[in-house]
Amino acid sequence: MPSFGSLFLLLLARDTTGYWQQQVAYRITASLNEQTGVLTGRERISYVNRSSATLRDFYVHQYLNAFRPGSRWAATDSAEGRDRFQHLAEPDYAFERITAATLGGRELRPDYPYAPDSTVAHWGLARALVPGDSLVVEVEWQARLSTLPRRQGRRGRRFDFAQWYPKVVVYDKYGWEDHPLYPAGEFYGEFASYDVTLDLPEDQVIGATGVPVEGDPGWEKARADPALQVDYQRAWYRSALPAPGCTGLRVAAGRKCVRFRAERVHHFAFSLNPQYRYEQGRYGDAVVHVLYLPEDRATWGNGVAVRNTITALAWLDSLYGAYQWPQLTNVHRIEGGGTEFPMMIMDGSAGLGLIVHEAGHQYTMGQLANNEWREGWLDEGFTSFQTGWFFESHGGPPAYDGVEPEVLWLDLERWSEPVSLPSEHYRDLQRDGVFEGAAVLRGAALRGRGRDHAPHPAGLLRPLEAQARGRGRVARGG
Repeated sequence: MPSFGSLFLLLLARDTTGYWQQQVAYRITASLNEQTGVLTGRERISYVNRSSATLRDFYVHQYLNAFRPGSRWAATDSAEGRDRFQHLAEPDYAFERITAATLGGRELRPDYPYAPDSTVAHWGLARALVPGDSLVVEVEWQARLSTLPRRQGRRGRRFDFAQWYPKVVVYDKYGWEDHPLYPAGEFYGEFASYDVTLDLPEDQVIGATGVPVEGDPGWEKARADPALQVDYQRAWYRSALPAPGCTGLRVAAGRKCVRFRAERVHHFAFSLNPQYRYEQGRYGDAVVHVLYLPEDRATWGNGVAVRNTITALAWLDSLYGAYQWPQLTNVHRIEGGGTEFPMMIMDGSAGLGLIVHEAGHQYTMGQLANNEWREGWLDEGFTSFQTGWFFESHGGPPAYDGVEPEVLWLDLERWSEPVSLPSEHYRDLQRDGVFEGAAVLRGAALRGRGRDHAPHPAGLLRPLEAQARGRGRVARGG
């Protein structure tokens, strides 16, 4: 019987001739009113149809609308006995409201095919988008984070912005992936370029996806070491962005403009806190930014979080190949645990295990990328499995000896389900329930079953990275 490693490599060797993905570019300008917690924005989406199909519709996600009453997320919480967002009242619930939209120069109002859930907005196109044709979509909207944090949130002057703008729904070989957001499963986005200009209070300190090409993110003021020379990487991307940027934005007294750029990523996230302290490190070409609270100095400061992040990147490079993006930002967020975004991890602590896990998502979820609600095992499974492998490889106890009995128990108790179901099709939609168990335990078991025969991890995982790079999904860009 062939080993797991050889079977895995056989799967990786499938022909990718004819592979395509849609071309997307965002240009976003947004202003935050801290008193109300409302961000007001406008975006220009440039979309090129690289598929062989003629498109007659257009969809965007409005993911913040999951964290409020009436959403499918809230309905699932009610069905499973959790009280989170279904009873939040003004001004505590999140929202994302489109106030105006033009598609191809025509003003159109969206409809919501999954109402009362409003995490997916839809327009019918007045003119069909044939293969190779392009479309410009302009949207104005308002967004607010919830005071109950979950993958986003706000508390006083602290803001963790994620999934905060109308985000293009993926169109792939299966068609439009217009999928509402549920507690189980995560996200799926088109790789895109981002040009994001933010109007913020002058004293805010920001960590974000991408590199700051204009304006002051507040890092010099926030330096834990006043002698540190901050590396902004403003020239990382070689081509120039279009004008006007910050020079064309009038900001009021006591406010500032900061402009970020990111290429070949499928999301843009940012975190704000005027109390952040800043430390910096480097791994190869990648700058490591760490932002933490003053009271975190013993657990995050003095280089602790920087060193743990660099350790994680070195380990992950040995598995997947070189980290492809210019920087990785690690911030202390409001919520506990951790959540990953391209070039950014929001963590509740600076523990090495949490950082190895969340940084691991930069490779699977971030650079290789997958549909996280349809095939969560490809991200959570491999990420949890490499986290256990890390500690085993660094002198810890065996990471997998207990996995096989757990999987067997799930099988015998008839709790096991196929690994690759859409997230909401599992019997238990709880994020830490059967979906997570199936994805993580079976992913971890792969190493346990194949450890005596599996090739070096580079032989298993680098072909994925090579295929993605060949498709143009991971590269420096510019």
